[in-house]
Amino acid sequence: MRPNNNDSTPQIRFTVEPRLLDVLSAARYLQTTTFFVEELLRGGTLPFRVLGKARVIEKSALDAYIDSIPVQTGKLASNFRKPSVGLMPLRLEAA
Repeated sequence: MRPNNNDSTPQIRFTVEPRLLDVLSAARYLQTTTFFVEELLRGGTLPFRVLGKARVIEKSALDAYIDSIPVQTGKLASNFRKPSVGLMPLRLEAA
């Protein structure tokens, strides 16, 4: 006998959202690099826990960090200087 595909038994699907994230997952959550997250951890800006040998960050701590960043509007300030007129690119001479 074949199983009835029209069975009216409800199927329950669920997902578990992790409460703790490793450094790579935290970087993805913040949409930044692991180096940046490491800097936040080393500087004490972002609290962490140690489970086994791994540092893990609570998602709520990441959300609190995001909330601590001031909201900006308008044009971004540029942090670079335009090169002066007349500068030529450096040429490497073959020996």
